[in-house]
Amino acid sequence: MSLFLQLFSLFAMVALLSAVSTLGIGRWKQLGAFRVLLLIFGPVADAYIAFFFLEWISVSGATLWAGSFALGIMSHVLLQPLLVPQRLVVWRLATKNILRRKRQAALLMVGLVVASAIITSSMVVGDSLDATVRNEVEGAWGQTDITVSGFDLSIGERVTLSETVAHGVWDGIQSNSLLSTSIEGQQQGIVAAVSTSSLESSLTGVTWMAMNSSIDSLGPWPNIGSSSSGIRYSALYEANFFSQQHQVAVNQVLADELGLVKGDTFDLGWYVTENSQRKRIDSQVSVFAVVSNQGQGASAGTQAPAVFTDLQTAQAMQSMNGRINTLYYAVDSKHEQGEQIEPVVEELEQILDQFIGAEDIGISLDLDQSSNSMTLSSSQGLGRLSGDLVRGLRENLSVLSPDTSMMEVLQVPMVEMDYENQQVLTLADSEIAELWPGQRGLWHFSPSGAGFQIEGDGEAWVWRVNDNGMANDFTLDASGQYGLIATAGELIVGYEGELDEDQWASFSSSGNFLSVAQATDGWWALEQVNGSLNLHLFNLDLSEHETMTLGMDLPTTILSAHLLSSDSLYLEIEGLLSSSRYSSPLSNVQFTELESGSDWPNETTYAADSELHPMCDGTASLTLFSTPEHWCTVDEGLIRWDSSTNDILSLRIPIVSTAGGFGVLPQLYLAFGGGESPLLVEPGEVLLSQRLGALPLEVNQSNFWVKA
Repeated sequence: MSLFLQLFSLFAMVALLSAVSTLGIGRWKQLGAFRVLLLIFGPVADAYIAFFFLEWISVSGATLWAGSFALGIMSHVLLQPLLVPQRLVVWRLATKNILRRKRQAALLMVGLVVASAIITSSMVVGDSLDATVRNEVEGAWGQTDITVSGFDLSIGERVTLSETVAHGVWDGIQSNSLLSTSIEGQQQGIVAAVSTSSLESSLTGVTWMAMNSSIDSLGPWPNIGSSSSGIRYSALYEANFFSQQHQVAVNQVLADELGLVKGDTFDLGWYVTENSQRKRIDSQVSVFAVVSNQGQGASAGTQAPAVFTDLQTAQAMQSMNGRINTLYYAVDSKHEQGEQIEPVVEELEQILDQFIGAEDIGISLDLDQSSNSMTLSSSQGLGRLSGDLVRGLRENLSVLSPDTSMMEVLQVPMVEMDYENQQVLTLADSEIAELWPGQRGLWHFSPSGAGFQIEGDGEAWVWRVNDNGMANDFTLDASGQYGLIATAGELIVGYEGELDEDQWASFSSSGNFLSVAQATDGWWALEQVNGSLNLHLFNLDLSEHETMTLGMDLPTTILSAHLLSSDSLYLEIEGLLSSSRYSSPLSNVQFTELESGSDWPNETTYAADSELHPMCDGTASLTLFSTPEHWCTVDEGLIRWDSSTNDILSLRIPIVSTAGGFGVLPQLYLAFGGGESPLLVEPGEVLLSQRLGALPLEVNQSNFWVKA
């Protein structure tokens, strides 16, 4: 309530009770006008004095008013013995009675004190908590009255928007009669969480604030830190514009935790999403300024640590160019209270609905004229449409698109599928080109990547090239434990003893690695760079290598190149019109061209030592281990069969599939609903695609274990 209302109610209550008490005194007219007025208005004056004193010591709310009222009534009670003879007699009787019954009086006083203390302490604790929360909220939010942000619980990330949308929203606010006069400013940026570490300490879950520097310089938000020594986001932008190392500001709480001062460096760690996967990024940053936990320096809380950068720097570091995840709005003082701000929020929601389109939240519409169909899907997070959206489409479909039926599809990417305790999803591609026997694993190579499975039925490791990429060649080392994959611009090593990492070792280059071969304790790799060929000799983990440029005449267009290592090093290069072969000693690489008909070493080939199964396509086959396991390539991937009965024992399929019009997708666990469902699956039942038809499955008997 307002100050005037508080003081008026206090005056009315204290004066009224004092007047009633004074008029209740017998023969009050004999007291005289001065004493009567003093008995009535003296307590009011004391109540006012108590009110302003309690307010000065930060007492607020109901406790402030009740304390002032109680002191006013106590003042009236104490004034009566001084001004009214009848009350003086009572006062003397009371004091003598106290002296005569000291023990009872002491117990009574103790009871009154304890009771008062309990009531007072409860009110003080409540008001202190209110004041603490209010101070924390006001410190953290400052001028911010409305926040627009979203959080996707399925992936644990904030929802992002384009800066273009944010600018459009602000233009819409300026053209709205209510919002243009009530909203004083819009700030936009990124709010994230990072881990921090220095030589002295480390801290996780630190708030990272990054706001638009141009907007921040216009206000109405305060400095980052105190009004006198704080900084603006524009200062951080300028510092990062002219610095090779990222410049950040830290608040005093974080500086104390990590032992930082201006000019120190420390490490930041955060996560970004790349190719639908979370990836950790670490970077060393420099402290541009240490700010107090005031103004925007308290954005994370008055007692919470925080890091500050300008928006452009944060977007570059977090791979969020042109994206934000938070909008702040400051409202004028006339609309700050709950009832007054509600119309502002409702009007702002209408503006947001106008400018935030389906594409901005990851919803896409795909039309197929040939089938007269439309597909609605989401590309954000796990690619799920909200239940409210689907229910809304169901209820309004007859209005939105009469004579239309809707099919609902839930697609869950599968991570693992086990059949009889054997992983089924182990291949990079169904078009397997080569099978290799490792020391403990079955290795496979395809144009999309390579991998292995321990003992043929144990844990698996697989590596795939990026979209539109291609694996050019593959080889194992002499031990059979390490495999090398050659691609355009990268070499990848897999190791049978390491299945949890994406790769055991890697090497990147600007050229195209055409072919690889095993070397003593390492690898040979042939790389095409522009119009020349480079030969590399690597150690096993690719950490060291020697490079030499080959001097032979090369065809204008190289269709393929093949490197082979045995007693010497052999190289075959195929052009459009001819093919040339070269050999070189291993100790001193110097290639000389071989004449036509010269001996060419036989390459080691692998094949199953039994008659192939009828399903085998003849591309590659292999027999492994002392207890023979026969494997061969089929249209869907790989099969293992029993040579004595020709029964198929197991199946391996790729971790991805190719869907027409959709590109490469993970293997999916599907559920259908709606009027156009292509399959009718009874509750509690599961149907399998024809891709798994090669397995000896029995209805209600065979078991699968799926992780998705």
